[in-house]
Amino acid sequence: MLDTEVDRIPGALPRTRSSHRRGGRSIYVTLRIAAYATGEPWSTPSAAVRRSKQENMASEVLTTLLSLAGVGVGSAASFAAQYLTSRETKAQAAATAAAALRAERKQALQDFLESCQRVERAAEHRFQNDNRFVEGSPALTHDMWFKLKCLDLVSSRQLNDAAYQFADRLMKATYGKPPAGKDVWEYINDKRGPFMRAAKAELDIPA
Repeated sequence: MLDTEVDRIPGALPRTRSSHRRGGRSIYVTLRIAAYATGEPWSTPSAAVRRSKQENMASEVLTTLLSLAGVGVGSAASFAAQYLTSRETKAQAAATAAAALRAERKQALQDFLESCQRVERAAEHRFQNDNRFVEGSPALTHDMWFKLKCLDLVSSRQLNDAAYQFADRLMKATYGKPPAGKDVWEYINDKRGPFMRAAKAELDIPA
């Protein structure tokens, strides 16, 4: 009965001896009947296995690609974060260095001005006493030139030039006398003004 029904299946393959092995109920015939009963396309066991392997392989490839894509996105995000952090760190380091340099300049300027003030006092004393030599003047002017060299280490050329002109004028006022028609204060102020403007510019202080 079973063999007869199989023979009636449209497009059925001819029976062979291998189809009737094991009591006429071979796996091959059973699969053919099941496919006919369900209306599903027939495929041999080996084709089904191959299709299953292909589907598994496609799934594995897709999973691998998605994993690689996730790793790529994660790496890009990590790189971007590191770049931004490095950039911020460099900016902070530059700002810290600029602030430290400004503080050094300000201190050097203060030290130079204090020394210049002592020399200016000696020049005033000389002017008020008929241009007589003031004891201690050499030590005062020596300290002024030393402070000028210290200022030169941290200042711009423009500031250093103005500071040198100011110190030179103090030297002339301390060991000489003002030109005719000028007092010592006016004589000194001719070079003090340009120096103070250069110092303010160096410290970014509005004039």
